[in-house]
Amino acid sequence: MFLLWGVVLCQSLVQKDGGMCHGVDIREISIAKVHERYWDGTLTPGRLTACYLDRILALNPALGAVVSINPLALTKATELDQLGDDRFRLKLFGIPVLVNDNIAAEGMQTTAGSLMLYDFLPKSDALVVERLLEQGAIILGKANLSEMAG
Repeated sequence: MFLLWGVVLCQSLVQKDGGMCHGVDIREISIAKVHERYWDGTLTPGRLTACYLDRILALNPALGAVVSINPLALTKATELDQLGDDRFRLKLFGIPVLVNDNIAAEGMQTTAGSLMLYDFLPKSDALVVERLLEQGAIILGKANLSEMAG
């Protein structure tokens, strides 16, 4: 379900040249460089988030590294696009991140790598997720891990 959603929203942005997207090599760009690009207006959180979602959709079928995509990632990124200059006081402003699948993120399936928890949807965020969001990060989705992180 999440992959279909991502394909529909991001299909037009898929890049064919490795990790390049909107003139940025998303495989190696630093937070400082992302913020420079935001500041000069050549990149936005929405565009960068779409780039990472495209990359996940392109590579994940072979890698299986991402177990779920946050259905609100692009919405949150677009909301960040609308913030004024106060946004630059946030250390992780517009930085897309994945969290391990054993960390609770409200409304996102959290299985800890176990089929037993397949239907578990936390009603609140773990403290680490709260802190990431407070600093302007965008939760892209959940990263795969071994069962119960063991």
